[in-house]
Amino acid sequence: MTLITSTSNSLFKRIRKLEQKKFRKKESAGFIDGLRPVLTVAEEAPHLLEKVIVAPDLLTGDRAESRLAELVQPEQRVEFSADLFRALSDRDNPAGLGAIVRSPLVDLSDLAPPTAQSRYLILDRIGDPGNLGTMIRTADAAGFSAVLLVGTGVDVLHPSALKASLGTAFTLPICQPTIEELKQWKEKGSVNFVGTSAKADFDYANASVEGTLSILLGNEREGLSAELTQLTDIMVSIPMHGQASSLNVAIAAGILMYQFKS
Repeated sequence: MTLITSTSNSLFKRIRKLEQKKFRKKESAGFIDGLRPVLTVAEEAPHLLEKVIVAPDLLTGDRAESRLAELVQPEQRVEFSADLFRALSDRDNPAGLGAIVRSPLVDLSDLAPPTAQSRYLILDRIGDPGNLGTMIRTADAAGFSAVLLVGTGVDVLHPSALKASLGTAFTLPICQPTIEELKQWKEKGSVNFVGTSAKADFDYANASVEGTLSILLGNEREGLSAELTQLTDIMVSIPMHGQASSLNVAIAAGILMYQFKS
């Protein structure tokens, strides 16, 4: 297999262009970097794996190579020099394994019908990719059924979002519905919407919600939009006892998801 060493290589250029949101949207693709994320996609969602980028001088250990041989077709594999791979990675010590992946987004209609045990996380215009990836990872850990992204927030294929999700962006269903689609889905599935606001009267720990449930969290600065607030069945707050006036949205999401998990 030929080792690619030049920054003029077309595949290298394409990966660099995937750092741009408009190009990711056009291509419906992104780039992930790291052993765990790449192997997770290869094992759990192989249909989303386009190309696997390997830097032989950086990828050490027989175990990683053997897993790649099991999970990745030879024609999907491309080898980059260590220097070329480092130019793509934002990690201090890259493992030498990356991949071009297709968008994991699915249609809301493709989700399994809600049950009384179903739990969903609805995120409104999240602006920080690290927060988005962390919340996806936490939703996966808490056993949530899906994550729904509303509005013009950061995209799930942002490199920092993919990095923070540790591969769970490709194992947990993620949708991007319109407000109208969300309304119809809520009504059809009898889904209870629990909204969040620092001004809400209900302490989250005292709120009792039965049946199918969605937790709604808003933009880091602006909170939930008026449209989504109108859809909520109850608004809850997390008490603040110190000098801070609010929590990081990913921390708040983690508290609420484990409080209301089925």
